[in-house]
Amino acid sequence: IYAEDFVRSLTFIIDEGPKVRIKDFIFDGTFSRPQKYYIAFMFDHSGEVVGRKLFNSEEIETGVKNLVTELQNQGFIASKIPGTRIDFSKSRDAVVIKVTLDEGPQTFIDRIVFKGLYNVPREEIESAIGLKANLPLQLSLLEESTAHLLELYRSKGYLEARLFNSEKSIVTYSADNTKATLTFDIQ
Repeated sequence: IYAEDFVRSLTFIIDEGPKVRIKDFIFDGTFSRPQKYYIAFMFDHSGEVVGRKLFNSEEIETGVKNLVTELQNQGFIASKIPGTRIDFSKSRDAVVIKVTLDEGPQTFIDRIVFKGLYNVPREEIESAIGLKANLPLQLSLLEESTAHLLELYRSKGYLEARLFNSEKSIVTYSADNTKATLTFDIQ
């Protein structure tokens, strides 16, 4: 027997088990929209597997994080999901996912204050930042608004313009988190 004639073979027998499909999402807690909004969000923003209505625990966690981020961007600053529970069917081929959601109060922009702005009309600045009083506070827009404000000033020739407060110190919340005052300090 020669070494080149000797062949070893490994055979793996893999039992994948059944695919576990998502039978339903059930939301309880305090929230402002119909459950179908949150269910559709979870299927659309969790991942490819969950999007096909199949269970994947990591993608469910991603969907939960994405839902909280989305709600915060819609002004529900204190939104949180204190818990999720996965209930498997007896045959373990389907799950019902129970999500406890607490949106908290929606925060609206009460007013916008500009400090150090003397050379550009207020209306032009408000248009550039894209935020207005009496609308929900969108944290994602707040990040963009600071960049737009500096771009506006630089386009007017003020190349040294700087924002003296950071995004976190721009916002001052009321005691009940339902109103926010935005203060932009630019020089």
